[in-house]
Amino acid sequence: MDDPADKPIKSRGKPMLERLREPQWRFARIPLGTVLVLGGVIGFLPLVGFWMLPLGLMILAIDIPLAGRLLDRLTKLGRRLKDFFRRRTNR
Repeated sequence: MDDPADKPIKSRGKPMLERLREPQWRFARIPLGTVLVLGGVIGFLPLVGFWMLPLGLMILAIDIPLAGRLLDRLTKLGRRLKDFFRRRTNR
């Protein structure tokens, strides 16, 4: 069975994201990623959310290898949790 979560998301923001990856945008990526990570940490408050944490890590991972490794660990943890709950509900 195909899981929609495993399929890539088509985005209208793709040109903007490709432009953000260019080296001259580093001065904007690092503060933006930092603000998103900090907003994700206080995600229980209104207007900010936990969705900001992985997005901030993705942006920071472009320039900071440590953020990429942390994002990789969080992704693996998320997949393990998804598999655990999927097995648990299929009993």
